[in-house]
Amino acid sequence: RCFDKNTILELEDGSKRSIKDVKVGDKLKYSGKVTATIKVPSIDLKMYNINGIIVSESHIMNYNGKWIYSDEHPDAQIILDYNEEVIYCLNTTSKKIIINDMIFTDWDEIYNEHLEHILKIYNLNNTENLHKHIDKGFRENCIVSLHNCKKEINVSD
Repeated sequence: RCFDKNTILELEDGSKRSIKDVKVGDKLKYSGKVTATIKVPSIDLKMYNINGIIVSESHIMNYNGKWIYSDEHPDAQIILDYNEEVIYCLNTTSKKIIINDMIFTDWDEIYNEHLEHILKIYNLNNTENLHKHIDKGFRENCIVSLHNCKKEINVSD
């Protein structure tokens, strides 16, 4: 459900940034404000190139008005030698990530009637403040116990 670290996103101010460098609070040109950044292991995931966008096999995207998995896109080309350890995703206030005129869901993968239902639950007219209700995580200085006794938490711990 994620993208290669070098996926370029356009910010509201016209600047461009790799997804790995996008921060919470950044405003994307077509996708609203970033409410969460996600970094996950890419182990055992198939990655595809769709018109220059490198995306995992199970990421949901809109094609001709229909939501499909990225590996179902007619232009999807499997990358047989993908060897990055982690891939990246975002949550946004629009619940979408728009890249080169392609519409992908954000990490939550909420769209169509599911999105309408959730907006109704929280009595919201749009997605602008939805993240305040559904995005959860830990504060940067949160203390957790790890089985391997490491001081820092890394992807896959």
